[in-house]
Amino acid sequence: MPTVADTPEIEHAERLAEQPHDPTPRPRGERVDRVAETMQRTTAAIVDAIERGAADPAEWCAPWHRADPDAMIPRNAATGAEYQGGNRLNLYMLAATTGAAPYWATFNQWRDLAHPVPKGCSAGAYVLRPLTKKIEHDDGTDPTYRTVGMRAHAVWSADQVGWETPAPAAPRPVPTDRDDIDAAYRWAATIGVRVEESPHAGASYSPQLDRVQMPDRDRFTDGHGAWSTMAHECTHWTGHESRLARTFGRKFGDDAYAAEELCAELGAAFTLAARGRSTEPRPDHAHYLASWLRVLRARPDALWTVASRAETAARYLTERALDLASVAA
Repeated sequence: MPTVADTPEIEHAERLAEQPHDPTPRPRGERVDRVAETMQRTTAAIVDAIERGAADPAEWCAPWHRADPDAMIPRNAATGAEYQGGNRLNLYMLAATTGAAPYWATFNQWRDLAHPVPKGCSAGAYVLRPLTKKIEHDDGTDPTYRTVGMRAHAVWSADQVGWETPAPAAPRPVPTDRDDIDAAYRWAATIGVRVEESPHAGASYSPQLDRVQMPDRDRFTDGHGAWSTMAHECTHWTGHESRLARTFGRKFGDDAYAAEELCAELGAAFTLAARGRSTEPRPDHAHYLASWLRVLRARPDALWTVASRAETAARYLTERALDLASVAA
């Protein structure tokens, strides 16, 4: 399955990403660093969208809010595998800005699907995958593999080759807002999240108490708000030391808290996309915008780090909900 690289690969790629993208045409034959270029372009698109959505802090909106769930889950046309993490955001932003279909494949994959890439058609995007090195051990134990970098692979969209995309899934029945709100709380309970409802306080997660605090369900007026808030706080919950033990460490310094909030935002968007839903912006999160922009502008590779961990969190929540629901059945 196409996946983004986690921390070791990012540490390698950040050295490549330190060089600012130069839009000047390169001499013929000069090698292009597609890894750094892909990170920089994706991050620049996210930063631009955040800046435009933050023009009015009272009505702020990030590019992953109110997203088309199908576009938020780009797939490989040949294998059906979902692109993840930074690759997911890269291909989603292309779909959101250009209308590209959320199905992609390599040159050889399109050829095998009898939809060869037209002559002279440039790649629609690049996806990043880890490079690993096999390490043999003198003591006779099984070899291990160490990630030594990342490689960019060219992909073309279904639109570029005239491939007919599958029909979208039939829309799910729309529950009443009250039932939808209750469903969000049941979902958290199924996963095993300890949720405490409050008649006055807002939403938060306490690592010390390992508890999610949510407004009383009656305080929500629609299901979208309840699901967005619950998925965000449950993403924080996955980072507890007894689960994913997620930290952002020295590399993020004073911005580690902002990085965790961005992780929760993306994790909620990824989690709800799998349920055919999208997230809504929360007014109380507008004050994180400056920190997010500062982190992303300073280090384009940071988006890949955060998105990778958000993907891991979303997968944890989705698989846990499915596993526990099947046990209960």
